[in-house]
Amino acid sequence: MRRIAVVTILCGGALLGAFTPAQAAFHFMVIEEVYAGHPGRPGAHYVVLRMTSSFQTQVGGHPITTFLADGTPGPVFGTFTQNVSNGAFGSRILMATQEAVEMFGIA
Repeated sequence: MRRIAVVTILCGGALLGAFTPAQAAFHFMVIEEVYAGHPGRPGAHYVVLRMTSSFQTQVGGHPITTFLADGTPGPVFGTFTQNVSNGAFGSRILMATQEAVEMFGIA
């Protein structure tokens, strides 16, 4: 009887662990805007991400990868070089190529 109780407790603990939420600081973001360039400036690209939850500051080292129309991975758009300081709900992150920075005068 004792052995069955121990096994039940161990299995119950394992199941509880399986249903805990993911622990990360950058899970809840949506793509708010994408600029894919135009014929005169084909390398001018940017993407705006909007946080749909607070405290999402740990983005350093994570890439933004594109996908082609057929679903195959395309080029990596860019990789965050550092974490962001403002993790407030609704905050936005702008990732832009150097050509877009120059074209739009982004500071």
